[in-house]
Amino acid sequence: MGLGIKVASVFHPKANKWRSGRRDWKCRINAISRTHPNPIIIHCASLGEYEMARPLVRFIQNEGVEKKVVVSFFSPSGFDHAKLEPGIEKFYLPLDTPSNMNYLMSNFNPSAIIFIKYDLWFTLIDLAHKAKCNLLLVNYRPKVEDFKRWIFGGLLIDSLKKFNSIYTLTSSYKSLLQNHGLKNIDTGGDTRYGNVLFNAENIQNDPIIDEFCSKFSKIIVCGSIWKEDWEVIGKSVDRLNDWGWIIAPHDIEGGNITRIFKLVENHEFLYYTKTDTSSVHKSDARILVLNCIGKLFASYSKGDVAYVGGGFKTGLHNIIEPAAFGLPVAFGPDYGKFPEAEEFIAQRIGESIETLEQFLLFTERALSNETYRSANEIKAFLSLKAGESLEMKKSIVLQLKNQLVS
Repeated sequence: MGLGIKVASVFHPKANKWRSGRRDWKCRINAISRTHPNPIIIHCASLGEYEMARPLVRFIQNEGVEKKVVVSFFSPSGFDHAKLEPGIEKFYLPLDTPSNMNYLMSNFNPSAIIFIKYDLWFTLIDLAHKAKCNLLLVNYRPKVEDFKRWIFGGLLIDSLKKFNSIYTLTSSYKSLLQNHGLKNIDTGGDTRYGNVLFNAENIQNDPIIDEFCSKFSKIIVCGSIWKEDWEVIGKSVDRLNDWGWIIAPHDIEGGNITRIFKLVENHEFLYYTKTDTSSVHKSDARILVLNCIGKLFASYSKGDVAYVGGGFKTGLHNIIEPAAFGLPVAFGPDYGKFPEAEEFIAQRIGESIETLEQFLLFTERALSNETYRSANEIKAFLSLKAGESLEMKKSIVLQLKNQLVS
């Protein structure tokens, strides 16, 4: 992996950032270990996994666990953009080689390591297990095909057996692991529900978004949009000619935004990083493009309906965020690996679409207050889901405290 990323860094900015961020990883670990001895390490592959971890981090802090929390990341998007809770430190996890992980374990001597969702590092897990470090896996969503992969499947099962506790997203995932002979498995629910509700309660208004939305009676917010999403829904800009559009491209680097919006070149665009409240007020543009990080969630709070991207490309992005504000959500057809999408459809919160006509029908139904649940009912469902992960957080804190006592 290291050689591949080294070669890729010559051509790809993200790979270069990944590589440059790890140049002084030993110094970083040394510095953190002096202020955070024997920490609880929580590993997150990227920003999405950190958002899953945040409610657990807050719960650990609020419940008086004596050890401090350190968060490790694999991806630059997580390391660069994660909003850390007070007292939390972060570092890049080095490559999973014996020498690297021996250095990490000997310097940190962690009291526990918690992996979020996936991104399991087999060497680190093995060394932590031998050191009798408490190993926990949260929000786990195992893939059936992984267990069938030659060599990897066996290594995966062997590593999972070393965990003290594994909490799966759903009961079906729990059954899958038990069928492979794994124990100490429980259904923990999805911590994202509690996190988005917490964030929604603490949302701050954004003057540029507020000014733009004030000019329209209906707002649609499109989050994490790929070119493939826009090829389906973008043609509706002219059909929904009295709507305001807020669009957050998944990738805001390079010429990606130009490629996405080629279908609607005849429309004026406002770009968040190039505007201010005065230019928004003067403009007749119906499309506000968020070519910056961190403004999408606030935008959902102003929407009437939402579309979340990825369902025509790499897999669905976060549909729970718009639902936290009571918005019905549409998304593309590739959602089979996302339990929340199946639940949203069953609960009349979301809809999968494949064509422009289906998208237009979704927007019509979303405003009729007949097909989909009301905003209050959607929020109530999210609160119910948030409660499912509370018992898991209590169990984890109890394990951490018992380990420190013993």
